[in-house]
Amino acid sequence: MKKLSIILGCIFVLLLCFYAFWQYRYSLSEPQVGSLAHTVVSDSSDSVASSDDEAHRSRDTEVSLPTIVVSHEADEYDEADELDTQVYIPEPYTDPLPPYPNTLINNATILGIDSNHNGVRDDYEVDVVDDYGEDNQVVQAFFAYAHYNRYEMLLGPDTQLSDEKIQELANDSITITFCDGYYFRQSEFYDGGMGDYHASMKIYDRLKNTSKRGKSDRLFSQQFHGFASRSQEPSDEVCQSLYTKYAKLATSNYEEE
Repeated sequence: MKKLSIILGCIFVLLLCFYAFWQYRYSLSEPQVGSLAHTVVSDSSDSVASSDDEAHRSRDTEVSLPTIVVSHEADEYDEADELDTQVYIPEPYTDPLPPYPNTLINNATILGIDSNHNGVRDDYEVDVVDDYGEDNQVVQAFFAYAHYNRYEMLLGPDTQLSDEKIQELANDSITITFCDGYYFRQSEFYDGGMGDYHASMKIYDRLKNTSKRGKSDRLFSQQFHGFASRSQEPSDEVCQSLYTKYAKLATSNYEEE
């Protein structure tokens, strides 16, 4: 009985010691009111100081950034410019026409009658303008093929040409044909299909409207056998350059007179 009392007393003392130790640890971990207030004030002041610094840096950044003015004037101008280039307004052919020639006299020779000396046979000139005179661009395109065709006839099928010259003529022939289509497709005459091709063929056939003219054209074209025609991509610059070239060559015989 005495031993049990001693054991219980020891346990009680140990519990008291453990309780005292726990209270001491708790007091250390719990912050005091004064220290908590100090902590809050310190954080607040640091926050205010930090905000001031950020505001200052923000003001510095705003001052140092360049002012960028976004203007759409250039874009609007470019778009308007592009639209202008896409809208094609035809101009009529206004040059005076020669009188329609007498058929028998006109067809008596391969070159026919060209009374105004512009390198285009008179009957062909009148027919083209009658059909397409509302669009000068189309008229000039068909005149260009007539210039090329006349230059071939001036050379004649028996003319000995160098390989370089034959290749040049072969390339120019197909490029002029493509140029005719290039301008025809911009006109109101284009039907959206093969209209440019069929119209061109009908017009070209008028240049070979006699057996002598057709034979001369076939004989000259035989010189192109074995040569691959390489067309340039049609454009205003390419086409107008060729048109000028053959307009001069087609009237070269008049300059010699």
